[in-house]
Amino acid sequence: MKLNSLLAFTTLSSPLFAVDFHKEVKPILEEQCIKCHGPKKDKGSLRLDTLSAAQKGGDEGEAIIPGNIEDSLLIERIALPADHDDIMPPKGDPLNKKQIELLSQWIKDGAKWPAGTVLQDRSTKINGGKLPVLKQIRDDLDTEKFFAEKVHPILKKNCFECHGHDEKHMKSDFWLASRTDLLKGGDLGNVVDLEKPHMSRLLYYINHMDPDIQMPPKKKLKDKEIAIITEWIQRGAPYKKDLEHVLVKKNEVNEQTKQYWAYQPEKMPTLPQVQNESWLNNNIDRFILKKLEDKGLNPAQKADKKTLIRRAYYDLIGLAPSQEKINTFLADKSPQAFEKVLDELLASKQYGEKWGRHWLDLVRYAETNGYERDGAKPQAWQYRQWVIDSFNKDKPYDQMIMEQLAGDELDNPTRETITATGYYHLGLFDDEPADRLQSVYDGYDDILKTTSEVFMGMTVGCARCHSHKIDPIPMKDYYGMLAFFHNIKPYSRGNHQNSILSNVISDKRKQEINAYNASINVKRAPLLKEISRIEDELSRISMIEKPDIKQLKFKFYRSSWDKLPDFDMIKAEEEGELEHGYFDISQASRKTAFGYVFEGKLQVPENGLYTFHLNSDDGSRLSINGKKVLEFDGIHRFDKNDHNNSITLTAGEHDIKLEYFQNLQGLGLRVLWSGPGFDKKHLSLPNVSLNSKSLAKIMRRDGSRLLGKDTFDRYQQIKHQLNDKLRLRTAAEYVLAVREHGTKAPKTHLLIRGSAHAKGDIVEPHFPTILTDKKPNVQATENTSGHRRALAEWLVQESPMTAKVMVNRIWQYHFGRGIVRSTNDYGNLGDKPTHEELLHYLSVTFKEQDWSWKKMHKHIMLSSTYQMSSQADNKALQVDPQNDLFWRFNMRRLTSEEVRDSILAATGKLMLNYGGPSVYPKISDEVLKSQSKITWNTKVDKDPKHQYRRSVYTFTKRSLILPVIESFDGATTDTSCAVRFETTTPTQSLSMINSDFINQAAEDFYQRLKKEAGDNETARIKLAWQLITASEASPDEIKTAQDFLTAFSKENGNKDKAWQQFCLIMLNLNEFIYLD
Repeated sequence: MKLNSLLAFTTLSSPLFAVDFHKEVKPILEEQCIKCHGPKKDKGSLRLDTLSAAQKGGDEGEAIIPGNIEDSLLIERIALPADHDDIMPPKGDPLNKKQIELLSQWIKDGAKWPAGTVLQDRSTKINGGKLPVLKQIRDDLDTEKFFAEKVHPILKKNCFECHGHDEKHMKSDFWLASRTDLLKGGDLGNVVDLEKPHMSRLLYYINHMDPDIQMPPKKKLKDKEIAIITEWIQRGAPYKKDLEHVLVKKNEVNEQTKQYWAYQPEKMPTLPQVQNESWLNNNIDRFILKKLEDKGLNPAQKADKKTLIRRAYYDLIGLAPSQEKINTFLADKSPQAFEKVLDELLASKQYGEKWGRHWLDLVRYAETNGYERDGAKPQAWQYRQWVIDSFNKDKPYDQMIMEQLAGDELDNPTRETITATGYYHLGLFDDEPADRLQSVYDGYDDILKTTSEVFMGMTVGCARCHSHKIDPIPMKDYYGMLAFFHNIKPYSRGNHQNSILSNVISDKRKQEINAYNASINVKRAPLLKEISRIEDELSRISMIEKPDIKQLKFKFYRSSWDKLPDFDMIKAEEEGELEHGYFDISQASRKTAFGYVFEGKLQVPENGLYTFHLNSDDGSRLSINGKKVLEFDGIHRFDKNDHNNSITLTAGEHDIKLEYFQNLQGLGLRVLWSGPGFDKKHLSLPNVSLNSKSLAKIMRRDGSRLLGKDTFDRYQQIKHQLNDKLRLRTAAEYVLAVREHGTKAPKTHLLIRGSAHAKGDIVEPHFPTILTDKKPNVQATENTSGHRRALAEWLVQESPMTAKVMVNRIWQYHFGRGIVRSTNDYGNLGDKPTHEELLHYLSVTFKEQDWSWKKMHKHIMLSSTYQMSSQADNKALQVDPQNDLFWRFNMRRLTSEEVRDSILAATGKLMLNYGGPSVYPKISDEVLKSQSKITWNTKVDKDPKHQYRRSVYTFTKRSLILPVIESFDGATTDTSCAVRFETTTPTQSLSMINSDFINQAAEDFYQRLKKEAGDNETARIKLAWQLITASEASPDEIKTAQDFLTAFSKENGNKDKAWQQFCLIMLNLNEFIYLD
């Protein structure tokens, strides 16, 4: 008997939720079921102590069928009426409604049972255990007084230390200080049952009747205390309000967590008053100096001008200043001298290259997909170019957000705004996932995590499988945010023009191309006519060439095999005759999963030894007179190396049979024979690919023989003309961009434990509820849902996170660390701001200045705070060893790109060509051998302007980062890289001494010194010192260099090698690699 109506009520009337096996399912089964259905007693041949036993079932069927509630016998029996003879558990003690709902939902979700978990019988410890007979407690106190005078002192003395003091010290996720939390239970599930107070597990725990769980653990309560707690639970576990302390969890959305500092809107703070007004350059300095003065500290002295200009150059363009620029700045005594330097740098195209690289770190930029194949992302470099151009244009940050998240949904989308949406496809992509649907959601998860961390400083991605454990981000908010992206076509293999590429050609450009093609077609017409004549001639000649097989018949089969089948046992789908006399698979009605059997009469011209050649993409077998001559396994791919075998044949007709099957993509078949007086004549048509024209194959392999050399050469000449000078242009220009499925987005479901196959409640698009309750204003466009634009508009107009997260990043890139160190995480696990009011000030200023990057740079860099030296102070080091108060400037090592670019600049090889596709600097063969597919050096352009371009333009392959970039802590590409953690490793020293790159650079540096300083040794040393350290070499430094050159030359007898080694040393100086 199945009570479908009750099942529907228990599973459909209540919202879907994730059930915890250990907390909720295990206690019910152990306390109510295992006694009769366990190892000691298997009533009805049914055991429930392991999942396999439960699924096996007993005499009446399967007790638990994952995903199927109606056919699971367990649910049928526990849902029966209380007076039914077959109800489980029996004896008038049925499960309550909540317990039935829990078990029903658990089975519906797939009955997840942790591996190795075996249930124990706890009925004798809990249900079957008898509580001691306790003296009746006087019931003359009202409810609140009873709790206040009797219960609360017991709880406070014995329980609150672990279950009522504070969240940090709470054990088993169980809180006793409020009624709501008491009834909610903890890791062990519900411990108080108000419907059956005597069944409350709390009573058995405090009576020490369960050997595994005894509360309090150190000493059992007195009998009178146990009696009071028993009476209290029988009364319904009431509390007195003024003694109740509800647990406010930091990971729940409530009025208290909404007051967390990071979630507050930006507001302009009151400017602090300071004592040393003369030190101030702008308002930034007030916030810094105020905290220093409060601690009794002084800011460091101002850096010297050489240090300042080098710092500014690297901070803004990632390159060192030339000696000419340094001299100009040193000679300028005006108060605006430094500001002039900043203006010049901000106007430079190199500014976008430097700061664009910062942004590429954040959005996990790479040009390949990762995983085993690590295939290229088409046109990814155009997104990089959009980033660099945007910074150079000082495009407002709010506009950059709009274009990246919803560039195709704006009122007037352009090529530029559509290119920006390539942001969505920069992440990892597994082209052969074990679970394709789960992989699609992994892609959405990557977008969601990146977006929430980069633009909001929130780790929303941690709420995919359950609500966030630390921050107030419910699981529902994760899927509410995912819903904004759910309509995006996922990255995929195959035809990218339907999923991840957009044609952004302008109407004007299309008209220009069409006009060009029309004029070219006039010139092409006579050449095409000549081509057609030659191809017609080839077709005629190739088909009238006498075939060597007569009466050739075929049978066609449609199926899939791993090896050659017995075709005689399979019914053919089609039969026919091939009049041209060649084995021919090109007419197959499909590209995969088919087979052919060819049979005919081979015409052997004379007695002799004949060699047969066979090659195919999948399996094939060639037989003569019923005997196998050749067989191809189909495991190895079709290639130039044919299998061959020789047999002796007499003149005349012989039976020939070819069996062939094609399972996967990659069609290919080649059959040839050689004999007395001829070599490798085709028995199969040369056209073996459904993706190529048959004549093109015949022309390439037999054109010269069939047409004659003169005609064939003329054909090739015309083809080159058409391909080179008279090539038609395609009226399409594609960029990596977002595409949606249509104007109506699919419904987004909460996924139970993050599984794409376990759908829960439908979730509408919404913003994190800890920040706002406002619903998004969604308006569909002609081709999209409009969801992404609604999110982007909220981020730039209302989110309290957007501005403060970005100004903190700008601060980090100038000072080496943020006001909030954890720049991608503003939650409870992140760092608190060292200067919260300064963060608010910068946020408001950023927005008031129209989200301008360049204005914010100047505001920060013109402050006295930025212009301090990195000189240490003993008192300050003791008070603030981490420099959290910014009492000095933090010295830093150059970034990996700055190291490489600076080396190339010092050698004079650096090319500053702007923009364009990626380049492939040469990588040593030893490094390339670690790759499964070596293609890098085949793409290396020998043109110096490509070989020596800035590092930002290097092709970013996830599995093959340029060695010097990787050694010096280049950005990770799998996830958003908010901070490049600076390491010191042996590989850095080794790469700066032994690598091909650095040794070639040392040689190039030497050649520059020779060219610019001539043969004068002192002049060369001075020039080297100037180029490397931006300073003049002292007499001692010159002498040290001369002594080294003399000693090395004397020992090795090679002056040139000595200079090369000197240059290698110079490129390794700390003054070169570090920035004060």
